[in-house]
Amino acid sequence: MAGETVQVRSQMKYLGLVIDSQWTSEPHVDCLIPKVSVAANAPCGLLPNIGGAGDAVRRLYEGVILSRVMYGAPVWADDLMASRRSILFLRRLHRVTAIRIIRGYRTVSHASGTALAASPPWELVLKK
Repeated sequence: MAGETVQVRSQMKYLGLVIDSQWTSEPHVDCLIPKVSVAANAPCGLLPNIGGAGDAVRRLYEGVILSRVMYGAPVWADDLMASRRSILFLRRLHRVTAIRIIRGYRTVSHASGTALAASPPWELVLKK
């Protein structure tokens, strides 16, 4: 196209969503996890477990992470629910975010961390 070569691949990226040749969203989740993990761990120095910013800043942090995760969710949510691996990846990210919000230690479980953070499980948010 216009003197440029186009490589043929088994997946494509369109509007930030990665879709493979079978029209599944597994590659999107694979690309999403590292990007959101970096964003989730970025403010670690600003939001220490002891002291640090208040609850409003921590809620803002959750909103930023949640908006990154939920981008394009109507397209890939059904595929995600069918894949146990993808659900476990999302739960891991949600646990890290919830622990940062409640100022907890890394030994806090997913269920107790999200309950204390008053944050519904992301797989339920995806079903909306």
